[in-house]
Formats: sequence, structure tokens, C-alpha cells
Amino acid sequence: NQTNTQESFACPKCSETYKSQRNLNLHLKYDCGVDPKFSCTLCPFKSKLKVRIIQHYKARHNTTMRQQNEKQNAQEKKKEHKERGYHKIDTSKSSDSFSCPNCSKSYLTQKDLNLHL
Repeated sequence: NQTNTQESFACPKCSETYKSQRNLNLHLKYDCGVDPKFSCTLCPFKSKLKVRIIQHYKARHNTTMRQQNEKQNAQEKKKEHKERGYHKIDTSKSSDSFSCPNCSKSYLTQKDLNLHL
């Protein structure tokens, strides 16, 4: 009779057991006592593994991590643009500096006047 004695490898930190030394090493490197490196930008979910956060975005928020990062980057650029004042109107100029030659309407920008014409 041959007995099935399978060796197991126990984690010295948490006592989880694994069938191979390799799996134990992966557990020690990425899981046990390691703070999560990946955070969801839509909710408090955190994960130690990128694959889990990718799965989370798809399952919980019906989006991808890439789409979410693109949205966040666009929002940050918009905020920076606003903070730097790229689109402030120069109020030192007359507000009716772009007048229609055909009627009495005036516009703040040449673009708005062109749209009117």
C-alpha cells in the first residue's frame, strides 16, 4: 500500500499552508503582511494584486482600470487648467468689443460673433 503523504508548507507569519514552496514564497512576497498597492478610485476597495483590482473595476463598476485612469487624468488636467486661469475673460477690455455689423448685438469673443453671423 502506498500512502499519500503530501508535504505542506506553512507560512511562519499567519499559518496558511501551501502545497509548494513556490506558492508559499509568492504568498510571503505579495500577500502576507503586505499593504495593498492598488486602490479603486471609485470606492474604498484595495488589493495587493493588480489582477484583482482589474477584476473589481469590471465586476463592480462596469468599467476598466484604464478607462478610469483616463477619466481621472482628464479631470486633473481640467482642474489644473482652471487653477492656472487659462480661460479667464479679460474684463479690462470692453465687453462689447465684437459687434455685429448688421444689428446691435455684441459678443465677448470673435468666435461667438462668427457663430452669430
